[in-house]
Amino acid sequence: MAEAKIIVPIIAINNTEGTLFEIIPNKAEVLYRTALRDFKNIRADEFLVYADYNDITENPEARFISLKIESPPQAVRYLQINPKRVEFIITPL
Repeated sequence: MAEAKIIVPIIAINNTEGTLFEIIPNKAEVLYRTALRDFKNIRADEFLVYADYNDITENPEARFISLKIESPPQAVRYLQINPKRVEFIITPL
C-alpha cells in the first residue's frame, strides 16, 4: 500500500439563485491509500470534494458545513478529508 496527500478545490453545490455561497478555506487536503501499482495513476482531478448548500438550509443556525467526497478513483482504498468541516459566507447578490 502507498499513502499520499493531495490538495483539491472545494466545490460549492446547490447554491440558490441570487446568493453567493463561499467556502472558507476553498481547498481541502485528501489523504488516500492505494496499491503501489496504482499509485502513479491517481490524479487530483479524479477527486470531487464539495459542500452542499442544502445542508445549510436544513440547519440555518450552523456556522460550519461538512465536506463530502464523491466518486473517488476505484483504486483508492482509504480516504480522509482535512478539514472535515469548513466555514462559509452567504452573500445576497
